Amino acid sequence: MQDRTSAPSSASRKIRRLGVAVVLVVVLYSAGWFFVASKIETELDASIANPATLGLSELVCDAPQVDGFPFLIGATCARSGLTTTKGLSASAGAARIAARIYAPNSAIAEIDSPGAVTAPDGSTAQATWKMLRAGASAGLDGLTSLSLTGTDIKSGLRLAQLPVDLDVGAEEGQAHLRRVDRNLELAVLARKLTVSSETGEALLPEISTSLEMRLDDQAEVLAGKPLRLRASSGTITSFKIETTDGLFGELSGDFDIDEDGYLNGKFRAKLDDIDAWKRKLSEIFPDASDSISAVSALLKGLAKGKDDVKVTIRVDRGHISLSMIPLGRIPPL
Repeated sequence: MQDRTSAPSSASRKIRRLGVAVVLVVVLYSAGWFFVASKIETELDASIANPATLGLSELVCDAPQVDGFPFLIGATCARSGLTTTKGLSASAGAARIAARIYAPNSAIAEIDSPGAVTAPDGSTAQATWKMLRAGASAGLDGLTSLSLTGTDIKSGLRLAQLPVDLDVGAEEGQAHLRRVDRNLELAVLARKLTVSSETGEALLPEISTSLEMRLDDQAEVLAGKPLRLRASSGTITSFKIETTDGLFGELSGDFDIDEDGYLNGKFRAKLDDIDAWKRKLSEIFPDASDSISAVSALLKGLAKGKDDVKVTIRVDRGHISLSMIPLGRIPPL
């Protein structure tokens, strides 16, 4: 009889101990989360008060708040913006940044429309979007990847070096940077990209385009170093253009830019439907229709009468040639 009553009592004690352990873990976890949150809030307030610690002259974060409990931890700003010490300024609506507790080396940020950027030379960009999200991952030696994704993007560009103001839009845009050893890998995608003047005149047909490339010895860009254009090299893995009416072109190859800023490289190019490309380019650039017709005839010859062609394009200190025939010149960067 004594054995029968002791069994339930032992089971009850185990359940109570388990319950106490669970409560203790929850209490300790909650205390740890709010402790870390208080540290983040202190650091955020300090950065806003003294933006020079981040290499900025101004950091805007209206109504800062730390949130995300229980599985996320991050901060929100009712309005966001920054100004660098070199005079570049950017502003936007509400911003939210968060990291998962179990993966604190990765963070995701979302920024609300609208936004504006002003460059030191006076160039400006005004933009709206439906969704704009950024993601970043870091290791022990710094940032390892950075990505940016946006949808329904509309922007007005007022560039100091161009006489025409531009309106640029895209149904979707993506940009991804990744450090691989000492190199920087870049991938860019734009769907239904449009470029027009401020009066609404289309400067380019609606296209979808993507670019995948590697920049040698430029991984430090993810550490905040400026992109080095001159005395650089890399590989274009794939650069594609496709129009809404089915035109397709692709280019790939190795390149380098010398110390004077001239591009050199050997590129493999593919064009589908040469005659359709000729008609489209002649519509866009009517003043160059004779040159376009000449190049089209050359491509038809190389394609041996076919509609599609694969050719090698060479660039020597900015001078572009196809089968020893000069096509044009790219000015130094």
